[in-house]
Parts: sequence; C-alpha cells; structure tokens
Amino acid sequence: MSPSSKPFTKPIQRVKLNLAVTRLAQELDVFVAGPFIDKNWTAEELVKQSAATRARLAVKDFIESDLQHRVVLGEHRGVDEIGSSAFGDHTSFAIAELALVRECEAIVIFPSSVGSFCELGAWSLSEHICRKMLIIPEKKFENEVSYLNIGTLRMAASNGASIIWRDLEDLESIMGDVRRFVGFAHDRAMVRSVTRD
Repeated sequence: MSPSSKPFTKPIQRVKLNLAVTRLAQELDVFVAGPFIDKNWTAEELVKQSAATRARLAVKDFIESDLQHRVVLGEHRGVDEIGSSAFGDHTSFAIAELALVRECEAIVIFPSSVGSFCELGAWSLSEHICRKMLIIPEKKFENEVSYLNIGTLRMAASNGASIIWRDLEDLESIMGDVRRFVGFAHDRAMVRSVTRD
C-alpha cells in the first residue's frame, strides 16, 4: 500500500476535525467603512442614497448574514469612547478608529465621502492596516488624475492593500470580491491560530 492510499491515522483525523470546527466557530471582525449608513433607513430612504452608501450597507449585511462574521462600523456606539478613555485630552475620532481597525482582521472601504477619504488617507500609511484592507473605489474615476489615485491609492497599494475598481451598482461583483477577500482573511487568521505560541 502506498503512503497516499493508507487511511488517515487518528491524529491526522483529529487535527483535521479540530481545524474544521475551529474554522466554523471563528468569527472575524471586519471593519466596513464608507459613506454614512443608518441601518434603520426605510426602503424609500435607502433608494435616495448614493450607490456607495447602498453598496456599503449591502456589504455589511452580506458579511453578517452570509459570511457569518462580525461587522464593525465607525457609526457604532462606543467608538468615540475608545479614544476618550485611552487618550484623554488628546483623543479624536481618527485615533479611536485607527486603534479599532488595527484590531480587525479585515477592512473593506468604499472611498466616496469626505470621512472615508480621510480614513483612507490615514490608513494608507500603515502597512499593517493595508495588508488586510480591500478598497473598492468607483470605476468611473479609475483613470482620472487625482490625489486619490496618485497619492492615497498608490500608497495603499504599495503597502499591500487590495484595490478593485467597481461600478458600485454591480452588487453581485462586489459581493464576490468581498467573499474572496474575507475568505483570504479567514485563511490567514486560521494560519495564525496554528502558528501562534
């Protein structure tokens, strides 16, 4: 009998089963950034929002429902308290969010609002953050000469961020991108769970 045709030994079966159970139980924290969203909007209110806003809300729901991971938003209650309790008079929402995204396993950002441009600018300077960040900018601006393209996005890419230009109305493609990216982050988290001492 060749080594490849032998049945799994009990230790191999046990490790395989343990890793499968760990993966199923492991929830990632995924920060989803972009234009402001209100999860209590009515259908009428949601239709009036920008494509980026609707895409961000759809991605939030997709990650929570389909992918079964926790979503963190800057709008969540308590984000402002992170800074005030830790940094006192030197606190700001920027430093509180920076601390928060550093702890998340994945970040998805739709840069399409003043706040999200500021977030992306701050985060693009950190290799630690960029390696776990998916940036989904509006496809129609891909070839424009802008600070976003030749400054922030170039810096983020050089620090390891993934950038996928999309028509933000194309939710099916966006969900596929998010599924692959969060799946990769989940794989990475599983490897860390085994290699951590």
